[in-house]
Amino acid sequence: MHPNLKTTLYIMGDFNLPSIDWMSLADDHSQGQVRGNVPTQRLFDFMGANFLTQVVDVPTREGKTLDLVLTNCPRYVHEVVSEKLPISDHNMVSVTTGFDWRTATSDRAGGVVPDPESFAALNCYEGDHEKMSSLLGEVNWKQLNDSCKESGDDDGSMFMELIRLTCLQIALLTCPRKRLPDRSTNRAKPPGKRTNKKKEILRRKKRKLKARIRALEASDPTSPMIKTLSENVSLLNVEIRDAIDEYFNKRELKAVATVKKNPRFFFSYAKRHSKVKSNVGPLRNGDENLSTDSKVMADILQAQYLSAFTDPSNPNIRDTTSELPETKCRLENLDFTEEDIVKAIDEINTLSSTSHECIPACLLKACKVNLSLPLLILWEESFARGKIPASLKEQFITPIFKKGSKSDPANYRPVSLTSHVIKIFERIIRNNMVNYLEENYLLSNKQHGFRKGRSCLTQLLSHYDTILRNLNSGDETDVIYLDFSKAFDKVDHGLLLKKLKHYGVGGKLLEWIREFLVNRKQIVTVNGVHSEAADVLSGVPQGTVLGPLLFLLYINDLEKVVSTSVVASFADDTRLLAPIREEGDTVLLQEDMNSVVTWSVENNMVLHEGKFEFLCYRNGSSKWLEEMPFTDQYLKYTTPAGITLCPQSSVRDLGVILSSDYHWRTHINQIAAGARQLASWALGVFRDRSAAVMLTI
Repeated sequence: MHPNLKTTLYIMGDFNLPSIDWMSLADDHSQGQVRGNVPTQRLFDFMGANFLTQVVDVPTREGKTLDLVLTNCPRYVHEVVSEKLPISDHNMVSVTTGFDWRTATSDRAGGVVPDPESFAALNCYEGDHEKMSSLLGEVNWKQLNDSCKESGDDDGSMFMELIRLTCLQIALLTCPRKRLPDRSTNRAKPPGKRTNKKKEILRRKKRKLKARIRALEASDPTSPMIKTLSENVSLLNVEIRDAIDEYFNKRELKAVATVKKNPRFFFSYAKRHSKVKSNVGPLRNGDENLSTDSKVMADILQAQYLSAFTDPSNPNIRDTTSELPETKCRLENLDFTEEDIVKAIDEINTLSSTSHECIPACLLKACKVNLSLPLLILWEESFARGKIPASLKEQFITPIFKKGSKSDPANYRPVSLTSHVIKIFERIIRNNMVNYLEENYLLSNKQHGFRKGRSCLTQLLSHYDTILRNLNSGDETDVIYLDFSKAFDKVDHGLLLKKLKHYGVGGKLLEWIREFLVNRKQIVTVNGVHSEAADVLSGVPQGTVLGPLLFLLYINDLEKVVSTSVVASFADDTRLLAPIREEGDTVLLQEDMNSVVTWSVENNMVLHEGKFEFLCYRNGSSKWLEEMPFTDQYLKYTTPAGITLCPQSSVRDLGVILSSDYHWRTHINQIAAGARQLASWALGVFRDRSAAVMLTI
């Protein structure tokens, strides 16, 4: 395959290589784990040289994956289905791609044209920020707030809308407009200053030469000038092609040069040159038909996300805070100033997105000094009354694909986009709460998620260090990986507020958090099209600043129900670990797992027992026991639902593949497969093959 050709390649057929275990890393479209013979090795070498990935992750004949589909663009594979046939012992493999093979163009994917009188229509990054800040400083915010209160503004909604409209009107005066698509055709207008001037000059010359040729052919068909002019047209065609290449190369180099400081521009450029224009769908509707309509897909996902909410009237809920040690410290009220507002604004990423028609981050940061006063007034009133403007409690859900079939709505994670204005106050509250919790040692030491100085790395190091310590002591280790189903969405608001009160959070702070959680609305957005609004019945919204901390406090008492095992968590990713010295140790670990499942029921959470995983770390002297029939019962655990957990050879733990044999071959193979896919993506999107560009990407 020529390195400069951006070709989408699919190779399929019955390869008949049963020695390859394609299923060992099915979730990552593995490149296989067994290289047993020369044909197998040649296949892997061919795939590696051409950046090919095997995408069939299901058995196709008698439990083996023999019918393969190799592609250099696995990102375009939407769904893989294997169906039995009555006329063959091979299954029929259907591969659905995520783009139209017939019309793979760079047109927009049904996006909605923004209102020309909105923030979305303005290039706020290149506005006159100094003038904007000066104009905001001239506004009498206290007088405006007094007028709103006289008009019956109970929750601050009117004052919030005045802040937004004032910023919008000033932005319309001080910020240039974006080039918007034509509303009638939904196609981009002529690119204006992005026009390739050199190309246009050459095309005008070409049109003039063709006009002369046509005139000569009409007046003097035998004129020798016709041949000369035709040759000049051919030369101009070459120059036009070179001008186009030069133009695109310059834009490509600009995108690559900004990848670190402005990744949004980089990926926007890459998406324009990709055949897949939407990150969502097509999705299967209730009739199992694929739908590409953005509104239909938004409603399908909305229904999926609503199904994850818990029932607050569940009779199995039990308040266990009375069984926890008493908390003597208290955090009830907050004092904050304009300086605190400015510091919170400084924490916002300039390029971070916000919800529909809210003040962009770049404007908040550029005008932070003169906006700190109205925001202080807004949040002082909000905290004192325990009220939040309704517009700031709307969350716009962006679906993020996780893994599996792209047509299954359950495979899209909901991430909330909320207003930066409320995130500012969330940061102030979170900073105060974190200081309070850490100073009083109220957070579990086994929790590594969303905490300063802790990360996936610290969690994995601590976990693996415990395993190696047990190994050096001659002890074996059993690890059970739990799986919470939609954990963030299932947080029961009533129980959460009781737990907050137990940990000493009360007064106006608790009332504000209560208001933050209840009466929220969520809207799913697909390609700029909104679903119908729906009430949020449970959960802490993902994408907010305060949500992760509230979730940690909700599951903070989980370790209290475990008697002998070691609980380790990164947010909702939880595992139970126990050293195994004798038969009774496995019984204790079984009891701890049962206790955790009981805790989840009492806390209105759902543990997906079918997705529990079990990993055994055995030392060399005891591995032979696994072959003995009388020890089989001690190498298994059973969930309360009756599901048997058998030891696996490897488990994914926070993005790292841990193997029971202490080796890293599986993880290395996974990383190599991922690198191959990224290289394929880079070669398919970018034209430049220079070392500097390729290494940067």
